[in-house]
Amino acid sequence: MTPLETAKSRTLKEISGVLRSCYSWRVRNVSLNHTEWTQSKHINKYSKGDPHRADECSALIQWAYCNLEELEVYMAGRSPGTIAQWAVAHNRRLCLEAERLVKDKAKDRATLLDYCTHFGIVIEDLTKVTMKAAFDQESRRETAYIKKIELTKKRTREFLEQLVAIGHIDSGITVGQLIETL
Repeated sequence: MTPLETAKSRTLKEISGVLRSCYSWRVRNVSLNHTEWTQSKHINKYSKGDPHRADECSALIQWAYCNLEELEVYMAGRSPGTIAQWAVAHNRRLCLEAERLVKDKAKDRATLLDYCTHFGIVIEDLTKVTMKAAFDQESRRETAYIKKIELTKKRTREFLEQLVAIGHIDSGITVGQLIETL
């Protein structure tokens, strides 16, 4: 049985600590040898003295550390909110497939808004977010998201105005043509 199949057969509560640590180690480029003490702590906690489970945990640690994108996709399928929180906490945008899964599964959850706000990603249903930000008094996340998008628009416009001013792009060019040239 592969480590991924083993992980699929366990509850997320059982293995999330191990996977979160591996994600953190890999994102921070910490070597597995450097984290031996932490590994053994997770192995002991997960295995509860069972040598078979200790071997499973060790294999899972090796797999998760070496396969970051697969780990992201696996976690996005199991718990999109959790992987979005990990990505924000470590300031690392998810791979495309994992990001697509998070967007599809999370819909309009708070963690999706936090993730999209942090990385400046435009949500497909922007109207819903805008309406909630405008009419709901308890829409802190939605308001922060709208402010981030507006700030990004403003900075992009200022950047393009500077490029026009110094002559790098023509002022009569359409947005489509501009994107093609970039």
